[in-house]
Amino acid sequence: MDRAAGAAMNAGMAAAVAMLPRLLVVLHDVAMAWLAWAALEALRYRIGAGDVEMMLFSPMVALVLATQTLAFWWMGLYRGLWRFASLPDMVNIAKAGGIGLLAIAFELLVFDRMGLVSRAMLALYPVVLVTLVGGPRLLYRAWKDERAAVDASHPVARVLVLGAGRTGEALIRRIGREAPYQPVGLLDDDRRLHGRRVQ
Repeated sequence: MDRAAGAAMNAGMAAAVAMLPRLLVVLHDVAMAWLAWAALEALRYRIGAGDVEMMLFSPMVALVLATQTLAFWWMGLYRGLWRFASLPDMVNIAKAGGIGLLAIAFELLVFDRMGLVSRAMLALYPVVLVTLVGGPRLLYRAWKDERAAVDASHPVARVLVLGAGRTGEALIRRIGREAPYQPVGLLDDDRRLHGRRVQ
């Protein structure tokens, strides 16, 4: 193998390794969308107490998963990092759930006039989906933040932050994530803020 071919292979391997985390996130979200749909379907059959056999996978489920994955991608869920998951990410997940719900409802209406799906199931679907997709992101961020806070392998300097407004709060968040500092207080000349707590 010549040098050019080896370099091309190494570049391809590096690109594949770089794509792996994003692929795992996509697989996680697809699995959570399937779990949300399957759980609601199981609940529906349990409450209905009918003799209909519940299918864990079907053409309808494949349609739901494909549609919801496109909604996630369209809302930019795969451009962000779980490490910095926050309220805007949860809002985007909720929007993706709503968009997915509208698209799924339209497709099912065309597909079988919604004969196999209850209205209550469709109403609960985005709520369960946001919980299952957004929950692990927030838990992962909390875990990473906690690890950064208790990491004793680096010396930590105790600091005071000047200003207790939005800039001071943003600085505290950034310091907690990236810098070897421990904010212990805020200084501000606005007496209305004295004695208050930030984070």
